[in-house]
Amino acid sequence: MKLKPERDFNELNSDIQGIILDVPLPFPGYYGTSACPYIYDAEGKEKVGCPLKAGQTYTYKNSFKILPIYPTVNLVIHWGLGDKQGDVVCFQIPAKIKS
Repeated sequence: MKLKPERDFNELNSDIQGIILDVPLPFPGYYGTSACPYIYDAEGKEKVGCPLKAGQTYTYKNSFKILPIYPTVNLVIHWGLGDKQGDVVCFQIPAKIKS
């Protein structure tokens, strides 16, 4: 995913939650982790990490495993990247976890 922050970010954390019946539940092991290792240049070829500079384009590449402890369920995944002052980007997608 391409992102272009409107302000500088010294660090970037992942806010990955599953929303089930309107209740947000953090994905264990992924919620609140550093997103810096997954930040690449605008072309997505070279890892650049953090900090992120305002107005510069970056590519975020990441995925995570569905652990056996996750229930079979339809849900919405909320995925945000930001710091304590706010998000640089966030999105939601419908998903289905199958065992």
